[in-house]
Amino acid sequence: PLATVVAATPAALSPSLLNNVQAVGGAWMLSSVLFTTFSTTKYLKYAPPEDHGISHKKSPIQRAALLTLLRFSGSLFLGLVAHPNLHVMARIRETWQLLPTFALPALFLFIANYSNSISLNRIGIPLTYTSKCAIPLITLILTVALDGVNSLPSVPVLLTLIPIAVGIATASWNHPKFERLGFLAAMVSCTSQG
Repeated sequence: PLATVVAATPAALSPSLLNNVQAVGGAWMLSSVLFTTFSTTKYLKYAPPEDHGISHKKSPIQRAALLTLLRFSGSLFLGLVAHPNLHVMARIRETWQLLPTFALPALFLFIANYSNSISLNRIGIPLTYTSKCAIPLITLILTVALDGVNSLPSVPVLLTLIPIAVGIATASWNHPKFERLGFLAAMVSCTSQG
């Protein structure tokens, strides 16, 4: 089935559709809502049946690393083959040439995804994503640290961060499954995305 989808993709996706920000963004949001959190949690929590008394358990850290590598390799594969102009070798060369441009953002995205997977496994969906609501606050702190106070947005915009901070604090205040490593992983993920 995957081969059929990949083979049909270049014909099905016109360049105008691929360049339509609303269509691509909407498809990403819809697929994230429908698949990402559910499938990530199922993968991280999956325990294969015991086979003749042999345990196949993997540590949560190994599962998080493997999940992150699968996501990145899957994205690379789709980026190479799901294109209206299906010249895979040319796409590989182009990707290799552009590597210096996107290596640092890709590293931060890798760290964010890896930390997010650890957090989901340790503290679950509610606290992980409640904690990740702090991304605007962390972005603000990083902006001031890197570019100075003059780079801040207007006061009304800054005031919109107050309900975010209060919401995160109240939602996380007495969470039944709080754990320091999981919370730290969620904060690392936030910082990497900020």
